[in-house]
Amino acid sequence: MYDYGKNLGLSFQVVDDILDFTQSAEQLGKPAGTDLAKGNLTAPVIFALEKEPKLRDIIESEFSDTGSLDEAIRLVKACGGIEQAQELAKEKAHL
Repeated sequence: MYDYGKNLGLSFQVVDDILDFTQSAEQLGKPAGTDLAKGNLTAPVIFALEKEPKLRDIIESEFSDTGSLDEAIRLVKACGGIEQAQELAKEKAHL
């Protein structure tokens, strides 16, 4: 039961992380990218960081440049971070 709960919980959390990039502010009840703006490196971001060094620079600058959060969100989407996180969520759910 422990493993079941752990894997289901991980799957749920990864899906929640994905929604932070794919849903509108109205649907989320908060602006998109809020987790990233707070410095929370979620699964989609971690996967994107493996492919896009520029994303690390933007995050380390703490989004100091105008439009940098939007650029970071675009990079996460463009680098396949969402798709890889979806696969991770499916894997954990199947376990």
